[in-house]
This record gives sequence, structure tokens and C-alpha cells, in this order.
Amino acid sequence: MFLVGCENAHEPMPIVNCSSSNPATYTSDVKQIVDVNCVSGCHTVGGSYGSILLRTSAEVKAAVENKNLLKAIRHDSGFASMPQYQAKLSQSNIDKITCWVDNGFKN
Repeated sequence: MFLVGCENAHEPMPIVNCSSSNPATYTSDVKQIVDVNCVSGCHTVGGSYGSILLRTSAEVKAAVENKNLLKAIRHDSGFASMPQYQAKLSQSNIDKITCWVDNGFKN
């Protein structure tokens, strides 16, 4: 008798609550993602991409509205993939940023 089984080695991704009753905020959800993946060495004064600053909620909001930040982090065709030279952000982190945008850029 042989038994064959399959197992998903990946942990399930956490579900991001994107409701307007529990909106993502910059301080609690977005800031750490951006600081670790975007600001460190790149999107800061003197960084390799210092022309697009991502140090504050206002700067990240401007990048979303004017610089196609969401398309870049989703790796949409025709846009520079960000973070550059690193793995794509987790879908959970992309969802948190998208929720922050969709719910009005709450701080």
C-alpha cells in the first residue's frame, strides 16, 4: 500500500481587512513597509533614487498619485519594478498599501 500526499509548504497569507470601518493607516500599516523596502538606501536624500522621496506619508501619497508607485510595486508591465533588485513585496504588503490608498490615505 502506498500513500501519496501533498502539502503546501507556504504559510497562508494573512487576509488584509480593507474595509472602511478598519482602514489601513500610514503609521500602523504602510510606514514600516516603505521604510524597510523603499527608503533604506534608495528613496531618501542622498539615496540612489533621491529624486523620488518616500520618507513621509505626504511623499508616499505624492508617489502614488504622480509616480505610479502602486504599478511599480505590483510589477505591472511597462513600469519599473520596485523595490529594484529585490524580491517583489509580499501580496499582503501590497494589499496594505492599496487599502491605505483606497481608504483615503489615512495617517
